[in-house]
This record gives sequence, structure tokens and C-alpha cells, in this order.
Amino acid sequence: MRDKEFPFYLPPILLVLMLVDTHLTAFLSNLSDYHYVWNVHLVLIVLLWAAYSLPKWPVVALSFVLGLFYDCYYLGIVGIYTVSLTVMVWLMYVLHNVIYQNLYTMFFALVIFLTSYEVVLLLVQLLFKLSTTTSVFFISRYLAPTLLVNIILFSITLFPLKRLFK
Repeated sequence: MRDKEFPFYLPPILLVLMLVDTHLTAFLSNLSDYHYVWNVHLVLIVLLWAAYSLPKWPVVALSFVLGLFYDCYYLGIVGIYTVSLTVMVWLMYVLHNVIYQNLYTMFFALVIFLTSYEVVLLLVQLLFKLSTTTSVFFISRYLAPTLLVNIILFSITLFPLKRLFK
């Protein structure tokens, strides 16, 4: 892929991955009888790779539109996912020189971005009284399983995405 080329197959792939995220999240949470929330973020993993090799503004605009879809599909309140996802992708570009040194820094960047993304979403939902949760529940039954499943998915998709975005 050339440096300034934007692949037009990326938006449909991200829309499909959004649905896959939903179904995998529901499936894994159902396996644990909803004691743990396994929130899958394949879209964020792909956007991390997209920020590595694609131009900034089309990917940021795509994350904005995808955030709108998330808001309409999950919450019915426009703004929470839209702003959070767009800011995370923008930060990926801001920290571009730090993140993309090698696969280890990319892995740790994924962990930091996922944690930040989930914490921001929780804080906004608590601020607008859309959710009530304790910090113990959030860390032990939500954030830890979410990080675990996304680390596994990052490892599984590492080589296909590396090949796709090179």
C-alpha cells in the first residue's frame, strides 16, 4: 500500500467488525453467565494498525462516522462513542513516533488506548448517570477481561493485519 493511498475497503470491513465485536462480546459474556464482561474491540485494533500506515484525516473522519454508528446502535445518545473513538484515533496519530517503534510498543500502546477508552467511556456514562458501577466491578469484572480478550485478539490478528497494512 502506498503511503498516501486510502483503501476504500476499510469502511465496510470496520462496519462488519463492529458487528463481530458485538456478537463476540455477547457470546463471551454469556459463557461466563454475565459475571464478567468481555468487551471485544477489534475495530480499535484495526484502527491502531490503520493509524500506522494510512493518512490521518480520512481515518479520523472514519472513526467519527463509526463512533456515530456505535452511539446510534448501542446507546441512542449521540456523542459518547463518537468523541471517545475519534479522540483515541487522533491520539494514535499524535503519538505516532512513539507507538510504532516495534511490535512491543504497539502492544503496550494497545493496552494503554484500550484502558483509556474504557475509562473515558465509564466516566462519561457516570457523569450523565447512564451507568452505575463500582470501581472494583469495573476493574475486576470489566476492564481485566476486556484487556485479556483484546490482547489475545491482537496476538491472533497480528500477522494478517501487519500484512494488510504494509
